[in-house]
Amino acid sequence: NVPYNDSTNTNGGRLQDHGIMELVSKNQLKPTFSASMPPEILAVAQQCLEFDPAQRPKATVVSYALRKFRKAVEKSSQSGYSNQNSTM
Repeated sequence: NVPYNDSTNTNGGRLQDHGIMELVSKNQLKPTFSASMPPEILAVAQQCLEFDPAQRPKATVVSYALRKFRKAVEKSSQSGYSNQNSTM
């Protein structure tokens, strides 16, 4: 999905680019995320989009969270692969 594609104006119509830019610049609009996004990634993304910069995580925190998620996915993939092989 394209960011802000689901944003609507007060009449329910699709929000045009200039309206999106205005609302984002006024800290009144954030992008939405797919329901299929892993919760760990969603949490980091939402923190990164905080309107108040002081509330956003430091790059080291984001990096750690992403590495932790990647390792969990790799571990899950490896265990799934070994489980598939053991049933053959």
